[in-house]
Formats: sequence, C-alpha cells, structure tokens
Amino acid sequence: MKKGFKVFTTIALVCMLALSVGCLVACHDEPQPEKVTVTLAEKEITMSEWSSKDIVARASDASAVTLSVSDTTVLYLSGTVITALKPGTATVTATLKSDETVKETATVTVTADAASKPAVRITGENIVAVGDTAMYSATLLRAPAGEYSIEYEVSNTTVADIDGDGILTAKAIGPVRITATATYRTVKFEEEFEVEVKPLSVAFKEESISMNEWESKRIEVDTFGSAATLSVSDTTVLYLSGNTVTAIGAGTATITATLDKDETITDTLDVTVSPSDTNKPVLAITEDEVQDNNWLIAVDDKAEFAAALSHAAPGEYNVVFASEPASSDIA
Repeated sequence: MKKGFKVFTTIALVCMLALSVGCLVACHDEPQPEKVTVTLAEKEITMSEWSSKDIVARASDASAVTLSVSDTTVLYLSGTVITALKPGTATVTATLKSDETVKETATVTVTADAASKPAVRITGENIVAVGDTAMYSATLLRAPAGEYSIEYEVSNTTVADIDGDGILTAKAIGPVRITATATYRTVKFEEEFEVEVKPLSVAFKEESISMNEWESKRIEVDTFGSAATLSVSDTTVLYLSGNTVTAIGAGTATITATLDKDETITDTLDVTVSPSDTNKPVLAITEDEVQDNNWLIAVDDKAEFAAALSHAAPGEYNVVFASEPASSDIA
C-alpha cells in the first residue's frame, strides 16, 4: 500500500512539473507589447531673445503628450510654442499624458537680442490745463496687439488722477509723472511720461494798439485750457465782429478777453483811434435819369434809386430809403 502511494505521488509531481514547463514555454512564445516612447524633434535648441518656436513632440503610439518648461523666467510656453524671455538656459520636457514616467527633454539656450526686446511707448500731451482731462495711450512695441495688458499710475495723485483707460484728470498745478506698465508673456515693461499741469490763461499778443478811424484789425489772443470771448468797452469807438475790430469813431476803448471756463480770468487791450477821412464810408444815391442830385418826377410816376456805401463790402451794410414830405411814397 505504501509503495503504491509513493508511486502515485511521484507521478503527480512529474505531471505538475510538465504543466509548469509547458506554461512557461507557451508564455515565452506570446508577443510582448512594445514600450511606448516620447521623442522631441530637436534635443538642442538655440533661440534669440523674444523669438518664438513651435516644439514638435510625438509619442510612439500617437497618444497625447504634454509639454512643460523648467524655468518660466527664461521660457514662456503657450500650447506647443515657446517664447524666449531673456538670456539663459532652460529645459523643455515632453511627457506622455497616460504615463508620466515616460518623457523626453530638450535643452534650450537663449541668446541676448536687445533689438527684439519689447518696449512701452506713451503718447499724449505734455502740458494739461488744471481742471481738464487728457487721454494717454500706451502700446508695447514689438508685441502682438491684444496679447499684453497695460496699467497706468501717476506719481502724485494730488496733482492728477489717471484711470485704467489712460484718461488723466488734472486737479492741481504742478508736475506729475505717468507710468505705464505692460505685462506680456509674464514679463513687465515700464515707461514714464512727464506732464506739467498749468493754470488756465489768456493774454493778448500786444498791450496796446493804435488805429485810424475806419481801419480794421484782427486781434490775436493766446489762450490755454479754454476758449475766450472778446468784448469792447465803447461800441461808438470800436465795432467787434468775431476777432476783427473796426475803428468807427475817434477816441479810446478797451478790448477784454474773458475765458469761457472761468470768467474771472481776463486780459485787456487798450485801443486808441485817431480821426481819419481816408477810409470813411460815404453813401451815394444814383438814378439813371437824374443828374446833380436834382430829381424831378411827375405825379404818379416812378423812379428807381440805388445807394452804395464806399469803403464797405457789399452785404455788410443795409440802406433804408425815406422821403419828405410824406405825400411821396418810397419803398
């Protein structure tokens, strides 16, 4: 009995050993899956400052690959495009999305190129009147429009304020500095712009003038921050039309320029008018059949008269006819 049991045990062990060997052989014969790899088109890259480059990375099984950079102060990554921000070196890593242990790296060397570096430019007025507003515009040169942001600030908020759109409000007299900061690809660029806030002002170019009777002259006045309105002190001496004054009688008069925004700010111009018959207008009446101003007209008859004023432009005067005695009608 014991002998038979030993024989049975030996046979069982032999069978188990045979099955194990067969399994090993079978497993060895099955094809093993290929290991997935990630490759970069370039392993060593040299770029100039502020240039951009598309990084080509592929997985051997065409699965998704993600990119990352080792130093975001040297390289800016957007999708598959890197932009060189400053001189230095950094590494671009391509990683298999499904298995972060599978990756490939490339070394990027950035060289200096000052000519390609973005720069802020501010445009606007250097002088602003107190109480006024002025528009300033900052742009980042050598950077695509819409891909950077701009922030404004002023050095002295007592003198002026500025909002996010670059609109400055002048509050007090004095100097103020505008600083515009552009942020592009995580890098900040600044530019300063000096502005002087000045008071409203008005001043004639001359302190006094002399004119002859019936002479005309255009009055020149300098203003800052506001338009000005002119007026005359004696309308029997001077006639004012816009900025042109005509001397209509001998004497003296004053022209006053008053700022529209602040009527307390004025300047005056003294005018002296001398008598003169040279350019004095003379009214002349004419009729085709009448000579020497002797007019004989039959009862119920009609005659047509014309009147002209010498030294005066047509359309700048009007003539009214009247007759004496009242028994004569004139229109």
